[in-house]
Amino acid sequence: MSTVLITGGHKGVGLEAVRRIASQGNNDLLLAGRNMAEVKAVIDELATKYGVKIKGVNLDVSSMASVRSVAASTRDMVDRGEIAPLQVLLLNAGAQFLGPIR
Repeated sequence: MSTVLITGGHKGVGLEAVRRIASQGNNDLLLAGRNMAEVKAVIDELATKYGVKIKGVNLDVSSMASVRSVAASTRDMVDRGEIAPLQVLLLNAGAQFLGPIR
């Protein structure tokens, strides 16, 4: 058993990827996103429909402090046995940059 961490897995293309992975039932899932209400709704849907072990973490990829915090909490979840060790990173989160390039 391994864990798939996916950023932006609570909507759009990321959500479709997460649904496919969950339907296979052979991986734990860790959903990372900024809107925890949306992440929680997906967690509830997938846990109910597929019975997979799935967790969510609040991640803002534009903040290195947030990235470090998620890395530490993920390590803690693995150490406590809440999720299997990470084997796959699906870095799906997008960003929008407005204004001039600098």
